[in-house]
Amino acid sequence: LAGIPMDKLPPVKTPMRQVGVISKKAAEETGFAPGMPICVGGGDQQCAAIGSGVIKEGMAEITVGTGAVMVAHADSRKPDPEGRIMFGGHAIPNKWDIEGNLHAAAATLRWFRDNFAQVEGDTARKLGMDVYDLITAQAAQAPAGCKGFIFFPFFTGQVTPNYVHNARGGGLGLSFMHDRGMLARAILEGCAFEMRMIVEAMETVLDAPFDVIGLSGGAAKSPLWNQIQSDVYGRPVQLFKVSECTTLGATILGATAAGIFNNIEEAVDNMVQVVGYLEPNMKNHALYTDLYGLFKDTFQTLAGSGIYDKVVAIQDKYWGGGNKE
Repeated sequence: LAGIPMDKLPPVKTPMRQVGVISKKAAEETGFAPGMPICVGGGDQQCAAIGSGVIKEGMAEITVGTGAVMVAHADSRKPDPEGRIMFGGHAIPNKWDIEGNLHAAAATLRWFRDNFAQVEGDTARKLGMDVYDLITAQAAQAPAGCKGFIFFPFFTGQVTPNYVHNARGGGLGLSFMHDRGMLARAILEGCAFEMRMIVEAMETVLDAPFDVIGLSGGAAKSPLWNQIQSDVYGRPVQLFKVSECTTLGATILGATAAGIFNNIEEAVDNMVQVVGYLEPNMKNHALYTDLYGLFKDTFQTLAGSGIYDKVVAIQDKYWGGGNKE
């Protein structure tokens, strides 16, 4: 389809198979040791699943960075007539991974930093601190639910499970009782609300709730955001010693292929280390569930009425598009 000659593409091989070794020339060019095994790996989210120990049903992992991606394990392909989530072959032979993503997660917090947190930025530079630590410290002082202010992080559209590319961000419920700390917290909560749509879609297709959800990526460094996610999903979350789960997953595949471990289960048991476990605050979960209902209703109303399309049409007409990402 792409017009690429087949002789320019590598052969298709099963993951966890050794297909060669580092040559002397390659070793000189890369710094890798001569004779080091070269093994078949997997796609980024397949590796992220393995690197977070998601190798059986009932487990899932969410990587939160600029955007966010959720991946879960499936022993067999489940039908999803509504096409809400993506099924793909796994790096574990004869298994499936399912994925869902949102485009703007920590990117919305960066937008807040760039436009509303100049004082925090100056203070962070003077004290040698991370500006996001100051922002989330303010957010931690705000009450759960931000007194009814709901943030919509659809800066670049809504992806899984609704695929409304013209959806746009905004807020609902703002009044004089709200302050900047509540806005910062509402951003964290809004991203979790959007991710909950993915969690629910996956659980519906798999016909079972997740026992635990792993968190990784840069945002997993935030204790507040981790707890908010657990509270919004109503599921326990766990954190890992190696937060870059994709890299670790590829390493696990290589270690298994090289014969260091007998199988993927043994490799995961030895290499994936859980260093944190959070239970949801069910009182907060009840509050968040009420707000999440408003979050979904508002999104569906705006999408169904064509309001998003009209907003984007005006942005395109007068400003050449409303999306800088």
